[in-house]
Formats: sequence, C-alpha cells, structure tokens
Amino acid sequence: MENEDKNRVPKLRYPGYTDPWVLRKLGEVTELNPKNIIPDTFEYVDLESVSGTQLKDHRTLSKNEAPSRAQRVAKINDIFYQTVRPYQKNNFLFNLPKANYVFSTGYAQLRPLVNSLFLFTVIQLTSFVNEVLNMSTGTSYPAINGNDLMKIKFYTTENIKEQQAIGSLFKKIDDLIALQQRKIEHLRKRKAGLLQKMFPKDGADVPEVRFPEYTDAWVLRKFNDMFLSIGDGIHGTPIYDEKGSTFFINGNNLSDGKIIISNEIKKVNSKQKSKVDNSLTSDTILMSINGTIGSLARYNGEDIMLGKSVSYMIPKYIDSNFAYFELETSRAKNYFKNSLTGTTIKNLGLKSIRERFFNIPIMREQKSIGSLFKKLDELITLQQRKLEHLELQKRGLLQQMFV
Repeated sequence: MENEDKNRVPKLRYPGYTDPWVLRKLGEVTELNPKNIIPDTFEYVDLESVSGTQLKDHRTLSKNEAPSRAQRVAKINDIFYQTVRPYQKNNFLFNLPKANYVFSTGYAQLRPLVNSLFLFTVIQLTSFVNEVLNMSTGTSYPAINGNDLMKIKFYTTENIKEQQAIGSLFKKIDDLIALQQRKIEHLRKRKAGLLQKMFPKDGADVPEVRFPEYTDAWVLRKFNDMFLSIGDGIHGTPIYDEKGSTFFINGNNLSDGKIIISNEIKKVNSKQKSKVDNSLTSDTILMSINGTIGSLARYNGEDIMLGKSVSYMIPKYIDSNFAYFELETSRAKNYFKNSLTGTTIKNLGLKSIRERFFNIPIMREQKSIGSLFKKLDELITLQQRKLEHLELQKRGLLQQMFV
C-alpha cells in the first residue's frame, strides 16, 4: 500500500466523523485461532460448507469420528477466513445461536478486538484480498498461513461508532443480497421440479403434471423430423479480424439461454459467414456439443459465426420454447451424456441429436408448456438483475467508504 506513513480518509462517510483513518495490521485488531475445548458432539463446517458469506451446509459429528482438521470452536462474532483460494471470498461471520459449531483448520479463526461487522467487511475488500494473494503461496490453490495473514495491513477508523455504522450498513446490504440469492435458488428449484413433472419420464407417454384441458397421450417422434434443420458451425479455423463486426462463437460462449458476448471473443469479417449463419431465425436453439455439452442459448439476432462446437436447431413442426425446455430435462441430458464420444474432449455427434426419439404433445399443449417455463425464466432473469444491482451498489459503496 502506497503512502503508508500518511493518514487517510474515505471519499464518503457518515456526517460527524472527521478523524483520519490509520494503518493497522490484522494482528493488531484480532486474535488468531483462540484455543478452545472441542465439545463431545458438534456441527462440523468444512471448506465446502461456506459459499460467499453464507453457511450452506454442516454435519453433526462426535469428537471421536471427527477429522483432525476439526479444531476451530466458534464463538459469536468470530470470523472464519478461508485461507485456501482466498479470492473466492468464502468467509463467514459466526452469528448462530448454538455454540456447538466447529470449523475446519482450512479457516483462520479471527476473534475481533474491533467491531466484528466492520472487520468482516474489511476482509471482503478487493484491496485486502489482493494483499492476501500477494502473501500466498501456490498457483492452482493459493494459500496463506495464519501468521502471514496477521501481517496484512489495511486502513481503519478507530472510532468504534463509525465502525458500527459502517458494519451495520454492509450487514444490511449483505442480508438483502442473501435474500435475493435465496429467491433465485427457490425459483430454480421450482423450475427443476416442474421440468421433472411436466415432461414424461422414460417409458411413459404422459407427464405426471399437466394443464387440465389436455388429456391425449404424447406421441413418440424423432428429433430430426420436428426441425427444419439441425447442424453445426464451421469445421476449421476462420481468418480472425480485430476490425470485424462478427463474433466467432463456440460452445463455451453459451450460458443460461444466452450467447455471452465479451471483448475476449474473437471477431471475423462478416463476409466469412456461411449460409447457415445467415439462415438462423429468432426460433433457433443453439447447443454446445464439444467439450462442455448441453449448454443452451436462444439466437436473438446477434451478428455471429458458429464454430463446430455449436449445434443449431431450427424448429419446423415443434414450438421453439417447448423444444428448448425439453432439452433442459434430465431425460434429454442423460441421453446426450450416454451418446458422447471421445476420451479427453467429449463430443456429441449431430447423428445422436437427429436420431433421438422423444415424446411430444399437440401444438397447443406445447405452447402452454413452453410459455409457462419461459415466464419462469423471465422471472429468474428479473431476480438475477436485482441481485446484480445490489452487488453493484455494494461494490460502489465499498470503493467510496473505505480507504
């Protein structure tokens, strides 16, 4: 950190606080790995149990069956800092009512001597994490030991009331983010459950759940018979052109129903586009078929050229939305998984896609099902945007309210 000898102030702070912030080592404001007696029975928290700032999982163990790394006995307001791959920021501020939690030694246990909410916000700062990474060893799994962690410096207010005010603000923001994440998880689980029930299982010709006005059995059809065309992109390397306007798309550019366009994607001159690229319609479904298998996207008029790891499917006798969500079912995914070829890099052949048999209802029921799942996806997208907005707000405030 530059100008370490100078006191600083953040750009944005609560009125009434004017004292400069001072440089401190983490070891000056926290106790590292305090000694405790491990209870006979406890809830064990391993490295995979914390995601973001949330405790996602734990399991009940006895002292006799617990792994040797079960050493960190939690106390209210303790901070558990992930020392392996710290860039993931999977850290937890312990605030649970039960006192029988024990964390893995994969976490550094920090017992704050300052406001715990404030310190927890500090350790999530990008600047703090970068300092940790600079002190870490290893490349694939960078890690820092507790003693080196205690040497990390950061600027802090020494006014406890200002610490409390800042810590409480970011706690509220984190709570809103966690609530938003739970909403998204709930919607995704709801969608997954409906996908299982509203499409027939293997050997069945009707789904478990359907709209009441439909009673006819679904009929078995070959995938190829339902589409105008099923194919893939160019089998070769195009001539890249930084000044080109057309993005060269491969399977890893498909995610959550969208073609992910970024500055890292190589461009080509639009004259290289094939008849296939120019024939894509708004109903076209794209799917990754090489390396990463089964990622889906809808074509939405983007200026793109397809690579061989992307298959395209242009519907003819099938509703596009119905077809898209049918491809998301576990039945479809299992079929594709069992049809893969290759050893190091897996590949899904077009023949396997074209010759796949599946059950299909009349067009009106297709449209009803497709519309339902499309609305669910739109709702998930809306909630995802709200989450991204909250995260953006938090990042902006972190930049302005800390030195």
